Amino acid sequence: MSGLWSMLCAADDGSDESTLWLLADDRRSWAPVDYVPGATSFEVDQYGPRHLWDEVRTAYAWWSEHGRPERDAFGLTVTEAGGQQVWLRTPEVPVPTVR
Repeated sequence: MSGLWSMLCAADDGSDESTLWLLADDRRSWAPVDYVPGATSFEVDQYGPRHLWDEVRTAYAWWSEHGRPERDAFGLTVTEAGGQQVWLRTPEVPVPTVR
């Protein structure tokens, strides 16, 4: 996923609660995910033209379907023209662009 970054903000009240912020580089989309210890579901909101949490869910599903590979199983091909393609184990298994 390009143009996306995250920031984890822990509560400062000793509750161990935290919020994971997903933020788009263009500053138009964001998604806070609230974590509460012991909870089995978590509140997620999405704002802006990109649905960032949906993108993360799609990427996570793909990763899980492919056996949850470690980081060293991925490679990157860069063309002379500047194009880039991330792949899993071999260039014949491209990682889809999520967006």
